[in-house]
Amino acid sequence: MFESLESWSTTEQVYVVFAAIGSAIFLVRLVMMVFGLGGGDDVDGDEGGDHHADSDLDFKLVSFQGVVVFGMMFGYCGLAAARTFHLPPLVSAPVGAAGGALMVFLISKLFRAFGRLQSSGTVDFSDALGKEGSVYLTIPEGESGQVQVEVQGRLRLMSAVSEDQSAIPTEARVLVVGLVSGNVLVVQRI
Repeated sequence: MFESLESWSTTEQVYVVFAAIGSAIFLVRLVMMVFGLGGGDDVDGDEGGDHHADSDLDFKLVSFQGVVVFGMMFGYCGLAAARTFHLPPLVSAPVGAAGGALMVFLISKLFRAFGRLQSSGTVDFSDALGKEGSVYLTIPEGESGQVQVEVQGRLRLMSAVSEDQSAIPTEARVLVVGLVSGNVLVVQRI
């Protein structure tokens, strides 16, 4: 069914080596990434080990990952051009290089799209400005209490003080009019 590799041309054998080595490294790194075994680490000049959470899905064009994907697809595309279309090495090699470059580009775009799906988890308290809510824990005169207000599409329980320093009882309706020190809301009774 399959011919032995010895009957293939030297160019075709080179393509097989690129495809096999690239595929093996790619699969090992993929398994390592899935199981959290450091498969996502790349040599990117970061000497201090300062990694950011959003770099987990980073795929850089010029990186170990990029070289592995390029080599793997160079092998597959070059082999397909040589074996299927019987193209000479001077044509099949550029076809392989174009296939490798295209795959690196597409995977880079895919990883960037995945990166945009990540959420920082940071609450932007300024989103509460101008929103109505209700007092959850009484706001004593001159002190803070708690209010329920929608922030970034979710109902949140947040610390709050009265704008005029007066007491506001539980379940009273309030309007968020400001922020104190970034995460304490300033509210007025409505």
